[in-house]
Amino acid sequence: MPALTKKKKLFIGITAVVILLLIVIGNIVAGRYKKIILNVLPKAVAAGTDSLYHISVQGASLNILTRSITLRGIHIWADSDIVARSIADSTAKPMYVDVNIPRLKVSSIMWDKLKGGEGFSCGLLTIVRPAIAIYKTDSALIKKDTSHRTEQNKEFTANTLKVMNADIRYIFLNGDDSNIVSFNKCDAELSNWQYGLSYLRDTSKFLMADHGEIIVGNFSYASPSSMYNYSCTNLRFSSQENKITARDLRIRLKGTTAEFYRKVDMQKEIYDLNFPTIEFDKIDRNKLKQEHILTSSAVYLNHSSMEILLDRRHPANTISKLGKFPNQVVRNMKLPIYIGEIKINKGSVAYAEISNKTGKKATIHFDNIDGTISNVTNIPAYLEKDSIAIAHLNAKFNKYTDVDALFRFSMSDPKGAFSLDARLEGMQSYQVSEQTKAFSLLDVKSLNMKSLDLKISGNEYAAGGYFTMLYSNLGIRILKNETNQVGEKKTKGFLSFIANNMILYSGNPMPGDDVRHIKTQVKRDELKSFFNLIWQNILEGVRETTIRDMQVIDWIKKNDQQKNGLFSPEKKRKKKRGG
Repeated sequence: MPALTKKKKLFIGITAVVILLLIVIGNIVAGRYKKIILNVLPKAVAAGTDSLYHISVQGASLNILTRSITLRGIHIWADSDIVARSIADSTAKPMYVDVNIPRLKVSSIMWDKLKGGEGFSCGLLTIVRPAIAIYKTDSALIKKDTSHRTEQNKEFTANTLKVMNADIRYIFLNGDDSNIVSFNKCDAELSNWQYGLSYLRDTSKFLMADHGEIIVGNFSYASPSSMYNYSCTNLRFSSQENKITARDLRIRLKGTTAEFYRKVDMQKEIYDLNFPTIEFDKIDRNKLKQEHILTSSAVYLNHSSMEILLDRRHPANTISKLGKFPNQVVRNMKLPIYIGEIKINKGSVAYAEISNKTGKKATIHFDNIDGTISNVTNIPAYLEKDSIAIAHLNAKFNKYTDVDALFRFSMSDPKGAFSLDARLEGMQSYQVSEQTKAFSLLDVKSLNMKSLDLKISGNEYAAGGYFTMLYSNLGIRILKNETNQVGEKKTKGFLSFIANNMILYSGNPMPGDDVRHIKTQVKRDELKSFFNLIWQNILEGVRETTIRDMQVIDWIKKNDQQKNGLFSPEKKRKKKRGG
């Protein structure tokens, strides 16, 4: 190792002294600016919020060379006395926040602006693992704030604002009850973020930034008054694309079906909805912010599924469903909405009933649903241009039958006017055998249906139209509500023979006859759903097409009632006693 010369020693010594001086001066300056920051923060928060909010900081470290500061243990909260007074005199703010931030780092600070009291400016602001509670005030405690607020000249700006792994709770206060919406594992990045009254009013900004992206790891909502949970994962929004995407959006029952029916104690549908991917494209943020109107050019639903269960063994539902048609629901929404097009790709619907006659469960499936629903809106300006929403859907019924349906919904008619043009092609008996046995004690032994065409129109009071079903080789078995030794329903052989040979048309058209076209007209049961009205039109069409004489059916029913009623063992004993 070469010996150090006198000149080198002098150079090293001077360098060490300079570094030491820089450290000492840096610590002195850092301590000075740290005091400035810790003094400025509470005053800035108080001045910016009319003394409503306070801030506390547990610790701070500053690096004067990199112009950065790290704050630890930050707590921002609303003054409880001011909140209590505002609630008492109904001048409460629409919302209040309570924020805890374990660590906040600010880089590339503009010291001159801070020292001069002009505001605060930095290159990068990073907020790590904040816990944010937002309390939405009961609307009854709010009235318009007419007080004049002094404009603040001080501004807070950051070239980039990052929020990492945030947990946010949005709490709706309503008397003694509260509903909580939770957003967990949230990340956000905002470009050219600027805090100030002028930026709050600037509708072109996204959260007071030029651009931004927000990612929510998990979203959940469970209202105490609702029997369903709402959740999704990976909720993402980009202000440059104006697009919202979500994964695994679920709406499902909180408890079991048994618990559900114990609470409602009547026939009511249970829903289980799953949207693996859902996307809202080209959202108009200005309309949403300024006019509270949600508009989107298109919504994409991929591989969505809906499962519906109805248990008929419970008491009948006596709650009217008037006003609940799909178009009426949209029309009566409080939120003004316009969706140009809903695109459905490979969806599925499964409707299941548990029969009160047999106690069995049977399911009808619609799979591989593709199609579009256009012009979904309740906004008068849009309705003046076009008041009809069109849903054109294709699917497979019970795996094999092709279904094509075209719905037209009036979005302006308060009575929910609609029309349907539907066609089914190719169906065999095995596709409906289990359902008919469970629902009606009827076994479709054989059937070759070529096509079914249905054209109906109506509203929430009635619907009717034209029905044509082309089929051949129809054969049935009428079942008893009794089982044999292997647990199968016994058959009524004589009645089955009469039905197949005297009551039913085995085909349409019959040999040498014309095709039978049926005109349907069904009065809507206001306790039943929109789809029940369509189903009743189909049932009427099937009955009128397949049955020769309904009077024979009425005679069989009457005979069955007499056999099980007037001539039951109890009735016979009374007759012998002369009772």
